[in-house]
Amino acid sequence: MKELFITRGSLSIAQSSWRLILAAMVALVLVSSALVPLTDTALAQGANPIRSFLPDDQVLRDETFNVSVTFTATADGFNAIGLGDNVPAGWAIQVNTSWCTPNADEANISANQAQYAWYGPYNSGQAFTAIYQVTVPSGASPGTHLFIGGQLEYYENGTVVDPLEDIGGDSDVTVTVPPTPTPTISPTLAPPPPPPPTAVPTLSQWGMIGMAILFAAFLIWSLRRRRVIGANKSQ
Repeated sequence: MKELFITRGSLSIAQSSWRLILAAMVALVLVSSALVPLTDTALAQGANPIRSFLPDDQVLRDETFNVSVTFTATADGFNAIGLGDNVPAGWAIQVNTSWCTPNADEANISANQAQYAWYGPYNSGQAFTAIYQVTVPSGASPGTHLFIGGQLEYYENGTVVDPLEDIGGDSDVTVTVPPTPTPTISPTLAPPPPPPPTAVPTLSQWGMIGMAILFAAFLIWSLRRRRVIGANKSQ
């Protein structure tokens, strides 16, 4: 009887152990099933968001230019995407849902960050393009200015799925200041020379001779006239 009791006790212990193992396996299966959507969402990572500046990375003060961020959905299962991209401090931002492809569902500005959100679900292979505009301040210093800290976020039931993806591609623009144009100085014109003095007309040699003859004839005529007048008086 004692041996039978021990055998039955050992069997009872073995059955209890198997029950514990079975319960653990069931719990593991349930946990794995619950994590499937999250795993699918995590597989969406690797979309490699790329930033580029349009038309290029050389900008002027007070210039407004476009910033484009492109990425591709690499798996199904996520139900929202959030994009936040940082611009240099003090630079003005403009966003618009219609500037994105497909159109974003939300567009916001927070401090120096442009923000877009899309509500899915979206299929694997869906291409996204987000565009926002930036205006360079009039007092921006010449040189390189950085766009850093931008990230792409995936959401599953309102929860951000890690890891977040950093935005790659172009990360800086160069502010150039055109050279100050050199003022054109018109050459000072010298005053025109004074007109040459007007020559006083002078008599030629023959003219002087003629004048002398006329003068002599006038004297002779005057003398004769006086003689005639004197003779007439004496008579």
